[in-house]
Amino acid sequence: MTTLNGKIAFIAGGAGNVGEGIVRSFLKAGATVITTSRKQEKLEELRGYLGDLANDNFVPIVGDLGDLESAEKLRNQILEKFNRLDTVVASIGGTWSGVSHDSSLNGRLAEVYFHKLNYSLRLRSYFSTRAD
Repeated sequence: MTTLNGKIAFIAGGAGNVGEGIVRSFLKAGATVITTSRKQEKLEELRGYLGDLANDNFVPIVGDLGDLESAEKLRNQILEKFNRLDTVVASIGGTWSGVSHDSSLNGRLAEVYFHKLNYSLRLRSYFSTRAD
């Protein structure tokens, strides 16, 4: 297994189903993992799932990455504490609100999918370019 000892990773959406696996993998490889959720209870639930892996290298922070002011505050917290980020992983799914089961479902699903994809890509770019 690749070792990530000493590396700082930001996993956006780490409290979600897929995100949990990503957080677990990075922690097992030795990285310090910062992850966020809008809800403290989701982060506590993640801590429980991670068990012994949720040690000093696990840094959960409550924040809303969908809000620019909150994202900037989070970025500042991370840089203040660690002075850098080595990698950013966007595992953001969110909810698929507004999707109905009518004849335009496929078009709406594609629209929502590409919105989420665009959001994830912009998030990675936002943290990467501002972490210098």
